[in-house]
Amino acid sequence: MQNIVIEKVEKDTALHAALTAFVEASSWDEVKDHTSRLLREWAFTGWETPFAAVADGQTVGMATLMQTDYYPLPELCP
Repeated sequence: MQNIVIEKVEKDTALHAALTAFVEASSWDEVKDHTSRLLREWAFTGWETPFAAVADGQTVGMATLMQTDYYPLPELCP
C-alpha cells in the first residue's frame, strides 16, 4: 500500500511544475486545458490554492480550493 501525501502547491516550485505536467497529461479532456491554464498562469487569488496528492514522489491526483467553481459546466459541479 502506498502512502499518499497531500501537499499545498506553491507557485514556481518543482511541485508546481509536476502538477502542471500531471494535469496536461491527464485524460480528463473536458477540463484539463482550463485547469492547466490556471496552473501555468497561477490564476489563484487570496486564499485560493491547488493541492497535489503525491505517492512515492509521483503526482497521482489534485484538488483546488477556490472561492467559486473553477469551471462553468453545470454537469460537473461538486
